[in-house]
Amino acid sequence: MKKPVIQFVLSILFVFILCKLIGASETELWAGIFIGAFIFVGVPVLILSWVDFGSYLRSLKTRSWPIKLLGFIFGIPQALIGLASLGIGVGIVIWVLYNSFIERQEEYTGGFMSLGMSPMFIGFGLLLLVSAFKRSRGA
Repeated sequence: MKKPVIQFVLSILFVFILCKLIGASETELWAGIFIGAFIFVGVPVLILSWVDFGSYLRSLKTRSWPIKLLGFIFGIPQALIGLASLGIGVGIVIWVLYNSFIERQEEYTGGFMSLGMSPMFIGFGLLLLVSAFKRSRGA
């Protein structure tokens, strides 16, 4: 089996084990530890392996229509994350420009330095959107 397939299966297994451990926890401390591991380790690893597996499916040279459909389906969450990132970045830019040039809101305390990470959000969102359904070279 190829590396992205193994990573995807292992990440699903890891998240499933964490869910079982959360349910089997007898104390709140262990339940909290497993919930934290689920949120901060399990979900990010699952998302990254999902993106890698989708990219792997889209890069296969001999593809039937079920593989094409599966590659498309695996690109949808990546595109949604890209849209969310793009929306956050554009929202920050619009908020700063509105408060700088049109009407300053009470909640707004900054200037153009408030743009902060918005260019990175926009760039990352565009990168995810462009690569979500594109066939990558080499499997």
